[in-house]
Amino acid sequence: PTISLTGFYSTLYFVRAPASGSGTGQIYATVRSDVEDVSLPAEPIRELGSQYVDTHPTVRLDGLELFFSSTRSGGTVGIWTSTRASTDPTKWSAPIDVGAVINIPDASSPSISADGTELYFSSRRPGGHGGQDLYVTTRRRIQ
Repeated sequence: PTISLTGFYSTLYFVRAPASGSGTGQIYATVRSDVEDVSLPAEPIRELGSQYVDTHPTVRLDGLELFFSSTRSGGTVGIWTSTRASTDPTKWSAPIDVGAVINIPDASSPSISADGTELYFSSRRPGGHGGQDLYVTTRRRIQ
C-alpha cells in the first residue's frame, strides 16, 4: 500500500485480489477526510483496471501521478504510470509504459520520492549482483 496526503484528505492505494482467490488483483483507493473524520469504502480505480497482474502502486506526494508494476508488456513485468489533473475529481489517465530505459528487464516495485524527482525500482539488469537489484532514476522537477 501507499498513501497520499492532499489538503484535508488522505488516500490509501493498495492492490486487492478477487474474493474468489483466482484471477488478477486490481488497484483500489480509499479516501479519508481528516476534517469530517470519515473514511469512504475502498473502490477500484477503473481507469487502471486490466486483465494483467498490477501490483505495487506508489503515488507522488501531491497525488497527481501514480506508478505501478504490471505484466501489460506482453507478460514481462514493467513499470507503468498514470496521471491526473487534480485530486478532485479522481479521474486517472490511461496507463502508459515508462519506457525501455527503465523497463529492461523485469523492472518492478516502483517507489517515487516525495518531490517526484527520483523513482526507485528493482530490476534484473545485466551487470547487477543477481536477482532483483535496486536502482534509481532521476528527472528534473516539472514546473
